[in-house]
Amino acid sequence: MTKILIAMNSFNADMHNQYGHSSLVERIAKSGAEGVEIRKELLPSTLPLSSIKKAIQSNNLCSVYSAPVTLFNRNHQINESVLLNVFKEAHELQSSKLKISLGHFHNEKSLIKNVRNTMNLLSLTYPGIQLTIENDQTIHGGSIEPLTQFFDTCQHEQIPIEMTFDIGNWRYVGEDPYRAVEQLKSYVQYVHVKQVLEEKGNWITTAPSTRTTEWQELISMFPDTTPVAIEFPITEETMNEYVQLIRRTKGGIN
Repeated sequence: MTKILIAMNSFNADMHNQYGHSSLVERIAKSGAEGVEIRKELLPSTLPLSSIKKAIQSNNLCSVYSAPVTLFNRNHQINESVLLNVFKEAHELQSSKLKISLGHFHNEKSLIKNVRNTMNLLSLTYPGIQLTIENDQTIHGGSIEPLTQFFDTCQHEQIPIEMTFDIGNWRYVGEDPYRAVEQLKSYVQYVHVKQVLEEKGNWITTAPSTRTTEWQELISMFPDTTPVAIEFPITEETMNEYVQLIRRTKGGIN
C-alpha cells in the first residue's frame, strides 16, 4: 500500500495559528495518512524540533523534512554548510527523507567530487536519512535537462541522492510532466501531488478533482512503494476526503 503524507504547507495560516504543529500532526494521523512533511519555513522559532518529533512518534507517523535551500549556490558549487545544517535538523526530527532544491547546478562548472565527499560524510553521520532533490518552480531547478544531467551524474558517480517528483511544478516552468516522468522516473523516491491549472494566463495550484485526469495519470506512473504527499490547499473538513481520494487512485495500480 502506498504511504500517504500531508505537507504542512497544505494548511493555511489560520489553521497553523489555531492549532499549531503538534495539534496538526494529531489531525493528520486521524485523517488516515501515514506521514507528515515538516516544512522548515513554517516552523515557529520558539518550537523545539524535539517537540515535533514527539508528536510525530506518538501518533505513529513517518516524516519527511523539507527545507527551502539549494544544493548548489549561484557559483555552481555545493552549499556545504547549509546542507550540514539541514541534515542535522532532519536527524533531530528523525525524518527518513530530507527534501531540498537543486539550485544552480552546472554540468561542467560544479565540482561533483565535493558533492561526493560531502555526501559520503553525511551518509556515515546520518545513515537513516535519504537526501532528495525536488523539481521546484525555477528554470534552473525545475527544468528537465539540468535535473536529468544531475541525477545521471549522481548515478555514474554512485552519489546517494534521489528525487522528489512534484507533478504540478513542471507546468510553472513550461515543461511537460509526462516527458519528465519518462526521463526521471528511475530516480524518484517521493512524489508530491497537486493539480495545477491555468487561470487568466497564470498557473495556480488547486486541490485535485475527479473531473480531471492528468494528476491521476501521473501518480499512477509510479509504483506503490513510492510515498505520495498531499501538497495542495486542504481544510480540517476535507483532509480525510483527499487522503481517501489519493488512496483510491493509487489503489488501482498493479
